[in-house]
Amino acid sequence: MRTAALWRCLAPVLPAALPPSRGLCGRQSRGGGAVAAARKITENAKKSLASLKRENPRLEPTLAIIQAHNDHLIQEINQKFAEEVGLRVIHICLPEGTSKDEIVDEILRLNEDPNVQGLALDLPESLYSSKVLNAVKPEKDVDGLSDANLGRLVRGDAYDCLVPPTACAVMELLEDLGGKTVLLVGASGATGAALQCMLQREGAATLSCWWKAPQLQTKLLKIIIMIQLSHVLQHS
Repeated sequence: MRTAALWRCLAPVLPAALPPSRGLCGRQSRGGGAVAAARKITENAKKSLASLKRENPRLEPTLAIIQAHNDHLIQEINQKFAEEVGLRVIHICLPEGTSKDEIVDEILRLNEDPNVQGLALDLPESLYSSKVLNAVKPEKDVDGLSDANLGRLVRGDAYDCLVPPTACAVMELLEDLGGKTVLLVGASGATGAALQCMLQREGAATLSCWWKAPQLQTKLLKIIIMIQLSHVLQHS
């Protein structure tokens, strides 16, 4: 079954349903802007899911989300998104204070559930450890944060891995990156690394900075100067 292909198709629009990953990038939107891009991606996802169901009539594509907090708004967003594209989403709501070992046990159970094709984690920051992330089977790792998926991405095997949805969504909204410089503000951890890798593959140079870093203004000024210099060179 084309589980990995299914989630690669949905990846750009999954941030609408999944908990937001830390870190964002640039603002240059494609065509009619972010809303139009999201609508196009959603329609493509609906068509891909419908095609997959026609090929596998008994299949009900299912995404399981392990949640360890009491934010019901996330659940409502997930369900709305699922209904729109024809995806089944189930929540495993664990109580606050759940240990890493308990989360790993739940992950291992879902890994072996043939009715669950994808698995996402919505956890407090302190629980995102290598032990937890790498417990998820790479082919079900919708977050794209396991060592296996990140390693394949870094090696250049982007079509053989699942990429963090936030990184995919950012790349959908950017265009003509060759020769440009992108400042990543607040993009940290595995998602930030994946985004930086994807940007560089498209020919962009990247800089990164924390939101509250004292050198943020300096880096922004550097970007502005580089843009101005580029414009001068183009028209000289």
